[in-house]
Amino acid sequence: TKPKSGIVSLNVLHKAKDALDVPVCAIGGIDQTNITQIASTQTDMISVVSAAFKGDVKVNVSNLIKGMKI
Repeated sequence: TKPKSGIVSLNVLHKAKDALDVPVCAIGGIDQTNITQIASTQTDMISVVSAAFKGDVKVNVSNLIKGMKI
């Protein structure tokens, strides 16, 4: 939805988490293929919409939770 926004590396998420005294949220393009790497950054929040609601919501959310290893 933000065509001019760039992709942020995992390193940037790590640095933001370490440097800022505010909650850090990863949002955009997150799905079952990359949620494990995103979760490894220890961001305070991960926002997932399409990967949860396209298709079978129960199965999708279950897979996302497994990917987060919680």
